[in-house]
Formats: sequence, structure tokens, C-alpha cells
Amino acid sequence: MVRRASTMAHTPGVSAFPGGSVRPDDDDLDIPILGPSADVWAWRLNEEEEMAHRMLLAAAREVFEESGVLLARGNYVSLECEEWEDERREVEAHRLDFGDMLREHSLALDFRSVAFRGMWTTPDYSPRRYAVAFFTALLPEGQNPVLASSEATRAAWDTPAGHLARAERGEITLVAPTRVNLEELAAASSLDEALESVTRHVKFVPTQRASGEFVLRWET
Repeated sequence: MVRRASTMAHTPGVSAFPGGSVRPDDDDLDIPILGPSADVWAWRLNEEEEMAHRMLLAAAREVFEESGVLLARGNYVSLECEEWEDERREVEAHRLDFGDMLREHSLALDFRSVAFRGMWTTPDYSPRRYAVAFFTALLPEGQNPVLASSEATRAAWDTPAGHLARAERGEITLVAPTRVNLEELAAASSLDEALESVTRHVKFVPTQRASGEFVLRWET
């Protein structure tokens, strides 16, 4: 997990999973994705196939930008070499298209060990409205996450229970979607269970009642 920089417009200073928004250049539909078919991802995400593809491409790009982890399959030798770090910085700075980088190295995105966990939407009263898709991924063999992004000031690699314990001690701050996902992962009895995708599209919407009480509404 990374601690978002204090300069970020949304939730500055909180600890969060690597991620971000879909960019206009996340539209390279020619990049192959290993794993479930396009129509399966579209059903899980409740999106058209083209948008589902863009969301997966954006997720892989953001993970690469913020942690140096590349969810791809191909003939790259080592992500620890200087060339890969140079390219990661270029992708983060929008000077290199992520799809072009994958194509140059003959890589395909590898989502065979990636699970969709659900969609969270900002509350109705929030000045910024958007939906966030959460995924769980198995760390590719031979790769090690690092603090890579300029959008974060700190990174920590720990178990879900470890992150929750740090939050209870006041060492880190978690927003509700992050906390719930960590709690679900901590409750998983096996790696396979942690990597299970939700069987239906669920959208969680934090809602404030007239009494001032906050509740969690979900839609399917």
C-alpha cells in the first residue's frame, strides 16, 4: 500500500492501494489480455467490452506506475534494470504510452491471477463523483513492489491484517472502501479464496441518512 502525497486533490495523506483514473490513452484495444475473455470482464464490471478493456489496461498501468509491478507476460529479463525504471517514469509522466511500451517489448497483460472485488462510488453529497473498481492480483514471480510514484510519500508491504492493525494504532489512515477490502482479504481462509472474483456486479455507495448516520448502500 502507498501513502498518498499531501498535494493530492482527493484523500491526501491516506494509505491506499495503487490505482487511479482511466486516461484517454488507455484505449489501446490491440493489447492482448491473458485470462478471462472480454465478455466475462465486461459482465463482471457491468461495462461494455471496450470500456472493460480500458479499465484493465488502466489498472495495470497504475500498478506499474506506483509500485513498479508489471502484470504482463513476455520476454522481459528483469524489471530491476535501469531501462525499465526509465520507461516507468516516462509512462507516469505521460511521455510514453503504456500500450506502446507493452507492444515494443512484445508483452501481453496477464490477468489470469487477477480478481474483481467490487465497485465503490463516492457518496451522493460528495463534490467529486466517480466509481472505483477494486481488484486483487497475485504478485508475479520474481517481481518486488517498490515506492515508485511521485504521487505517494511512503509504501509498505504487509498482510491485510497487518495494515488493519497499523490503522487501529493510528499509524495510518484508511478510508472505508480500503478498510472493507482489507477486512475481506484478512478473512480469506486461503489464497484461492482471496483471488475469487465476485459472482455479480455490486456497487457500494456510502450514504448519509437524515439523522446524520452513515450507512453503506449497495446496488446490483
